[in-house]
Amino acid sequence: MTRSNIRQRLYKEPNQSKEVFIFLAIESILYTIFMLIDITSLYVGMSNVIKYCSILICFLFVLLPYRTKQKEPISINNSLDINLLRLAILFTLISDYFLLFTTNYVYGLITFIVVQSLYLIRIYSWKLKCNFINPHKASPFFYICRNLIVSSIVLILLSIILISNLPYDLKAAIGQVSKGIKEDKEIQANISLIILGAYYFVSLLLNALDAIRISKKSDTLQVRIFAIGLVLFILCDINVALFNIARFYLSSSNDILLGMSRISHDNINVIYQLSFLAMWFFYLPSQVLISLSRNGIRHN
Repeated sequence: MTRSNIRQRLYKEPNQSKEVFIFLAIESILYTIFMLIDITSLYVGMSNVIKYCSILICFLFVLLPYRTKQKEPISINNSLDINLLRLAILFTLISDYFLLFTTNYVYGLITFIVVQSLYLIRIYSWKLKCNFINPHKASPFFYICRNLIVSSIVLILLSIILISNLPYDLKAAIGQVSKGIKEDKEIQANISLIILGAYYFVSLLLNALDAIRISKKSDTLQVRIFAIGLVLFILCDINVALFNIARFYLSSSNDILLGMSRISHDNINVIYQLSFLAMWFFYLPSQVLISLSRNGIRHN
């Protein structure tokens, strides 16, 4: 595929090409600024504001009307698809507000779950158009149930791994941990985050896998951009998990939890610092690519 063909498929008209160029230019400037702030630790108070503005611009970009050539055969370029994307970016904006400016991380995760549910519906409509599924045998509810089951399995496996790594007598350790959980509201909040986070991450991962499958059959660059965006989203959230685990261990006063770590304090601190930078290193590019997927898909 030549470079001119790629440009023609991504930018439907000259005016739209100009809009995309301006969008990418603004996002590149904001990305460079907040990454430099995070690396140098200068003007740290501005970093979150700039990050939030970059997501706000993504939302404004998907709100822009766009035009396509009438003769071009596009199978998914309708109001449902673009409105699902707009709604998902709106909830992303809401979620980022909670995560950047408040300590209501549970609300942030809940709104991100809404985002992945909207992407699930969007991908489901693509599956129908690409004849991947029979609508009479599988509905969006089926895929939501699938995500719940997989999330439950993941949580059970994590619990088994956690218990198997306790460095004390099993029964005594479970008793001490249970007592600690009942007395420590911070641990209770973290358990809620773990449960919500498991469902959210499973939903994101399965959405990305489905989008990759569709991208192999679709002949449109936009769905490939969307799939890549979800993959970068996953890389961001892996670093979010590492960051929060490292922060929890570094700030924890629970001897049992600290004793379970086989990594030195210095190494945990390195993980904390690197994951802090890596979160938005992957996150903004993921949202920019997802926003660029607004034009729908075409299939063979």
